[in-house]
This record gives sequence, C-alpha cells and structure tokens, in this order.
Amino acid sequence: MRPERNTRLNSVPVGAELRLSPLPPRNARHAKLSKFPMIRLFVALLLLSLPQFARALDAPVSAPSAIAELRTTWNDAARRREVPVVIFYPKTGGPFPLIIISHGLGGSRDTLDYLGKYWASHGYVCAQIQHLGTDDALWRNAPDEEAANAALSRAAGTLANILNRPRDVSFAIDQMLKLNADPNSPLQGKINPAQIGVAGHSLGAFTALASAGQKLIGAGGALDLSDSRIKACVAVSAPLNPQAPVADQFADFKVPLFYIVGAQDNQVLGATIAHRQIYDAIAAPQQYLLIVGGADHMTFAGERFGPDEPNDARDHALTQTATLAFWDAELKADAAAKSWLQTDLKAQLQAGSAFEMK
Repeated sequence: MRPERNTRLNSVPVGAELRLSPLPPRNARHAKLSKFPMIRLFVALLLLSLPQFARALDAPVSAPSAIAELRTTWNDAARRREVPVVIFYPKTGGPFPLIIISHGLGGSRDTLDYLGKYWASHGYVCAQIQHLGTDDALWRNAPDEEAANAALSRAAGTLANILNRPRDVSFAIDQMLKLNADPNSPLQGKINPAQIGVAGHSLGAFTALASAGQKLIGAGGALDLSDSRIKACVAVSAPLNPQAPVADQFADFKVPLFYIVGAQDNQVLGATIAHRQIYDAIAAPQQYLLIVGGADHMTFAGERFGPDEPNDARDHALTQTATLAFWDAELKADAAAKSWLQTDLKAQLQAGSAFEMK
C-alpha cells in the first residue's frame, strides 16, 4: 500500500492524445521501500488500514454489519490488460450501492482498506481496483530508493498509464455488473446498478474525478473519460493540473462531490494539491468541501514517515463518518444523512477545520 507521487498534465496533441510529464525527483516520501529502513512504516500502514476506528462524529449512520471479501484478477481483452481487485461486501441483504476505489501511484488494491471495509460494513459493495503500471510493482523490486523514485517518475510520465486509470474504473463497473447478474457469483443481486460511486486518494482522486466528469485538458484539446453510470464521487487530496484553467476542467462536472484535503497538504513531490480550487470551479449543486485542520497528504493514506501523528486515527474516523453520510445522502437518498451533512457536520469539526457546501 504505497501512497503516490503525483503528476502534472502537460499537453493534449491535436486529435485527442494527452501527455503527462513526471515531476522533478525528490526524496521518496511516497515511495519508501519495504526492504529499506522505512519498513516499519509500510507495516504501520497495513495495521492502520482497518475499519475499526471509533466514530469521530455523532452522525446518523447505521450499525456495522459483517462483510465478506472476494479477490480476483480480471482480464480486459480489448486493452490486453489485467485489473486485480479486492471486493468487500455485506454478507447478507442487498441490493447495495457500488463504490469503485482507486489507489494512488505506487499503491495496490489493498490501499484504502480503512475506507472500503468501513463503507462495506455499512451497506455498500466496494471494489478496490489495482492499476497496473502505476501500482506497487514500481518500487517492490527496485534495488534501492533512487531506482524506485526513477521508476515512479517514469510511470507518472507515461500517457497510457494515466489514461488507463479511468478506463479501469469503467471496466470495473462492467465486471461488477456482470457478477451482479451471474447466478454463480456470490455477488448476484448484491448491487443496485443505479447507485454507483467512485472514490480515490491523490492520483486516485484524479482517477475518480476524471471518471466522474473532469476534462483532461492540454495544449491540443481535451479528453472526456467520464462514465455516466457514476452518480457520486469522493476525492481526497487531488493534484491540480496547471496546464489549463481549473474552471475549464470542471465546466461540465455535474456529479455530487465530497472533496477532502488536509489544511497542511499543499505540495507533494512538486505537485500542487487542490484545496478549494476544485470546489470553487464546479457550478453544479451538491458539492461539499472538507478541509481537515492539521492533516497533511499522508493523513488520509494512513502512513507516517516517523512517529504516527496523534490525530491520525481521529482524522481517519472523521473521513469514514463524513464520507459515509455523503454516500448515504447521495446514493441512498437518505434524508437524515443529508440533513446531518448540511446542518450538523460543521459544528462538530475540530479546531482548524472548515466545511462548505453548495
């Protein structure tokens, strides 16, 4: 589970192609190797990525229920591409909304378990997909940290890798709906096809936003890789594309969005992280912005390079509870959850945090 280096959109050649340039190499804050001195940090992330954090807020969420897990690897024959996935879902009941979860650069399908397992325990089918080419294989076999950084940089600058991410999301929706209709699948009848969301952190937040309606704009044009089946989006700490006005990238963004960022999450490996720019650029209603006081980029990935921060568990619980209320409000049309988001959440935040909606 590796948090990621981010990338900047560079240009879109005439005709539709898009280019990305790697960020300048930095100390590998996002690519520490498990066989180097940072091993304890990787282990700490594994231990932190659990759904058992105490609830941070007094919110109208349902009691958790038992969940099941399914691991498999799909093959997209059209793209000659494998998509590993781990699926968490309630053991009983259904149908439930579906959430596709996207990891960041250097991550895996096990990244963001603390969200996927938590949401599943509260009545969602969560498919955590792995994006080959921008996953943990980049650093696992590297001989040293410098080589890992170089591999991450090359991956971030490879156009196919970036375009494959939102395409992986659409492919995952296709596969999940096939399982939903398969009488031999444990997921038969578990999914409501009209209730689909997408979520991600950092480069995964870019993936989620692109899948939900953000245009990929460069010097030569724009690409729209959005999927109309997606009805809501949670994005955490998304990198900004400096090559085009943010307003142009989100001019046609219509999906309800819950955007989360740490107040101290400003730059990661040279990439500027969006604070309120994305929220301000979207004209559509049902937009939420949560800025978490004291939190930085690593807060939401769960990993610390050094001692854990005392508020990490609290901020994880805040993220779990607030996003669950958002999903309930937007995908389940839960009036109590929407009322809580719009009237109670702000008053319950810790000092230094801010919440806005429109």
